[in-house]
Amino acid sequence: MFKKYLLKVGGLILLGMLLTGCDHEVALLTPEGVAAGSGRLSFTDSNTAHASFVIAGKNYQGTWVAQKVDESRAIAAHYGFASRKYQSYATGNGSYLKKGEAILLSEQGETLKCEISVRAAAGRARCVSAAETFDLVIKG
Repeated sequence: MFKKYLLKVGGLILLGMLLTGCDHEVALLTPEGVAAGSGRLSFTDSNTAHASFVIAGKNYQGTWVAQKVDESRAIAAHYGFASRKYQSYATGNGSYLKKGEAILLSEQGETLKCEISVRAAAGRARCVSAAETFDLVIKG
């Protein structure tokens, strides 16, 4: 029992170390896949990151706040309740999907609204400005 508790706590600490204080480079692409800019997500904790994107010479900044997505039903349906995958997820040792939104502002007052999804050190996002839509590829 104690060993199981230590494994769970160790997994949470490792996850926190992976996400907290980590910087992730972001490649900004148009929906057609053409490079449109670059950026960085700097995680301050497991659910919050400072986002900084540069598009066409404009620097957009803001904060991304995320929530863990409950995937337990989908995992159980696909792998079964008795599977290692489900048991790992249920005990807090799985790789969690986090989703959230960020409103980024440029120095010129322009807005970039982003919906961001991250699992471990990789993710995707879609950002919309007044003029364009961008797909983001997050690579850790």
